[in-house]
Amino acid sequence: MKRKMKIFKLIIVCILLIQSAAAQQQLSLQDAINTAIDKNYAVQISKNNVEIIENLANKGQAGLLPIVSATGTVDYTNNNTKLQIVNAPDITEIDGAESFATRATVKAVYTVFSGGVNSNNFDKLVLNAGVSNAVGNLEVETIVMQVISSFYNVLRTKNNLKALQETKKISTERLQKAEKRKQLSGGTKTELFSSQVDFNKDSVNMMNASLAYQSAQISLNQLLGVELSQEFNYQSSNLVNSIPPYEELKTNLDKMNSSLISARLKEQASMLDYKIAKSAYSPRLDLNASYAYSRSEAEGSILVFNQNTGPGIGLSLSIPIYSGGKKSNAVKNAQIQLKNSELQVKNNLQYLNASLLIAFHDYTNSKSLVELETKNFTINKENFEYSKKLHDLGQITGIEFRQAQINLMLNQNSLNNLTYNLKLSELEILRLTGSLLSDNK
Repeated sequence: MKRKMKIFKLIIVCILLIQSAAAQQQLSLQDAINTAIDKNYAVQISKNNVEIIENLANKGQAGLLPIVSATGTVDYTNNNTKLQIVNAPDITEIDGAESFATRATVKAVYTVFSGGVNSNNFDKLVLNAGVSNAVGNLEVETIVMQVISSFYNVLRTKNNLKALQETKKISTERLQKAEKRKQLSGGTKTELFSSQVDFNKDSVNMMNASLAYQSAQISLNQLLGVELSQEFNYQSSNLVNSIPPYEELKTNLDKMNSSLISARLKEQASMLDYKIAKSAYSPRLDLNASYAYSRSEAEGSILVFNQNTGPGIGLSLSIPIYSGGKKSNAVKNAQIQLKNSELQVKNNLQYLNASLLIAFHDYTNSKSLVELETKNFTINKENFEYSKKLHDLGQITGIEFRQAQINLMLNQNSLNNLTYNLKLSELEILRLTGSLLSDNK
């Protein structure tokens, strides 16, 4: 009867576990990336900043379109008036003389010539939008890389936890066997104490691994912009992808790296700043056109009623003569800034190529280490299974069996961590070559 109850309880526990797993939302790597791009606060701020700059990239902002304005005024006065007309002996007095004045004007001003400053301003606004977009991509790349790294860290800590759970399970079985042997007078206290100590160590290690797994989940949820305590059923993903040859990676970096694209666009913007500074020496010609309406009515005035309507047109020419050296200093500084922008591009390219070479060597080395550790894991697993049989037969001591168990556990954790490091090296290469977002769309 007791055995049937145990089986029944076991079935209930299994059903509850299955239901709990089913209730958890499935989360693949691509789901995590999409969620972060949609909900991560930093990504949303970055997108808004890009939109702000893009909204400014128009001809009106650069002064290439006319400015049209309309004004209107209405004035009212009530005065006591004394009026004497020339050669008239009498003075006319009017108390409470009312007067009304109404004016309305529509005016348009258009810059006909300014030495190219307005067209250069427009080109710079367009470039600024490109720079903003490149910087935005760089910020999104950073978040996506953090999400991918965090996602694989969750898988890594989960695998470490599983390995330690299996290790504790084995230590539990060993402790139970040692207790039975001691009860049957077939075992020693030394073996029992050793089994108990190893069981306690594995329990502590498992608790620490469980905490690391929980922390990894919280960190990922923070990047995703979801509830921190939310749990997912994480779908494993391919940990190792193929990386192109190094020369192809260099070409991709030169063409697609967001940081390098941004630096080159800033160099072009500096060139436009230099042209704009030189434009300060050019004259400026503005054309203005207007249509005006005015009407006045006044009691006690010679002109009781006066109304004017009609168009107007005019030209305004401004010629710079002397500004105390401000224009020449602006041109010199713009020229220096242009040189700095050119140097910044070269500096970025050198730094990025060095980072790529380091990442490529790291990737190659990590890949070799994973292959070697995989072979070692196969050997250690076979050694552990063989040692377990010998231990069950009483042909080796618990200490020797424990050593085989530790070797397998360390090997398994090492392989898990090396595989994770290999993925990080791959991610760094994808980021540097501008392929991180395109490879995860």
